Amino acid sequence: EDNAFTGASTLNAEKSKWNMSVHKKEEKVEVKAFNFSSFILNNFKKNDNIVIKIDIEGAEYEVLNKMIEDGSIDYVNQLAVEFHDDKTGESSKEIMREINEKGINFSNWH
Repeated sequence: EDNAFTGASTLNAEKSKWNMSVHKKEEKVEVKAFNFSSFILNNFKKNDNIVIKIDIEGAEYEVLNKMIEDGSIDYVNQLAVEFHDDKTGESSKEIMREINEKGINFSNWH
């Protein structure tokens, strides 16, 4: 259908450019954001069973790097992430290496 569109939100500038190249309609909607690391650190204990699935359209690099930096990643038992390397120009290799070194049950899907 000619007027059909799909979309995804992102704070990642490169992913946003990619989105605009394939989607037929642009509509900006402002939403509240929160600090995911702080949420984990302030609401859970390390012995809690935390399973996280991340599909956040290019923001996964910033979120996961912050979690690694502040130690909130150490609270996670299982992590599934959709990385957008091809659409952001970023690489997930270092993040995946650090997560694997921590022994977190990790899966990457496309």
